[in-house]
Amino acid sequence: MGTTRFVRPTFVSNTTYLLSSADLESGSNGGSSVPAKIVVESTFFHDKQGNPKETIVTTAQGYESNLKTIVNVYGTSNSAEERLGKVTLSTVTTQRTFPADCLAIPITHITQFEYGQVSRFASPVSAA
Repeated sequence: MGTTRFVRPTFVSNTTYLLSSADLESGSNGGSSVPAKIVVESTFFHDKQGNPKETIVTTAQGYESNLKTIVNVYGTSNSAEERLGKVTLSTVTTQRTFPADCLAIPITHITQFEYGQVSRFASPVSAA
């Protein structure tokens, strides 16, 4: 019997181009303008169970760039939550990294999850 392996991404880069609505209506950009380019790069860090512990996403368009960091906690080490991949705490921080101005203040959202035990499945309708 062989070893089972799950391949997970550690880095993904995506480049796409935006067309204006005028370009879409005319059917082409008419050669007069270069479509705006957006580059999104994602870096993933996993725990021993394969759960994404940290994800870092950078987005750049023109002279503006943004950073989003997601940090996930899956309960205590070797817990049922960790083995089952159930997030117990997620912290998401978003920040504009360039240009550095008043809009570059980081915004953080923290979400905590609690899971209950399900011991049996029964119909909510009693047979009377």
